[in-house]
Amino acid sequence: MQNDSVVIYDLDGTLVDTARVVTEILNQMREQDNRAHLRLENVRPLTTKGGTEMIRIALNCPSNKVTEKLGEFREIYKLKETSEAIVFPGVKSVLRRLKREGVSLAICTNKPKSLAVKTLKETKLYDFFDLGVYYDELGRNKPNPDPLFKIIDYFGLPKSAFVFIGDTKTDLLAATRAGLRFIFFDSGYDPQMTSRMGLEIISNHPTIFFKIK
Repeated sequence: MQNDSVVIYDLDGTLVDTARVVTEILNQMREQDNRAHLRLENVRPLTTKGGTEMIRIALNCPSNKVTEKLGEFREIYKLKETSEAIVFPGVKSVLRRLKREGVSLAICTNKPKSLAVKTLKETKLYDFFDLGVYYDELGRNKPNPDPLFKIIDYFGLPKSAFVFIGDTKTDLLAATRAGLRFIFFDSGYDPQMTSRMGLEIISNHPTIFFKIK
């Protein structure tokens, strides 16, 4: 890519395998109710549904308790250290190379800002990024394109200068509605992504360079 280009990344399931952390917290909460542990592979797709729906399903939570339990989940998350081991292989070398080549980097995530920044800092990814757009900063989140429009406006470049890399249908819809090129990272987080005809796909991060030359 040229040095007047911007690569936008989703966070969870794209740069970091945060389902590992989420599974530990959910199982800690399930233990309080004497419930059996969830398996990691069952939690991954739940994380794509948003916090409210994830809590409802994972904790078999009645509707009038979801907000309370989601708040409890986030408080535990804030206190839990995030290991660098959850960063997907090749991510840091790719980000370093992109920065060396003068490419700007942005984060676009539906994760609350406090938890997203915590995750980025503890995994040593934060300093790679020129801009982050987080959950509820604009009132409407992905799949609404507003977060991507904010990034476009910030850099002041034509849409052809941007590529958005994500792992879910939510990311794909946001990119399509914003008119941005989209590359699907096949991390296994979103089982809805069964029809991939016409999608640009990568299954490991270093192959991104074959896509964005």
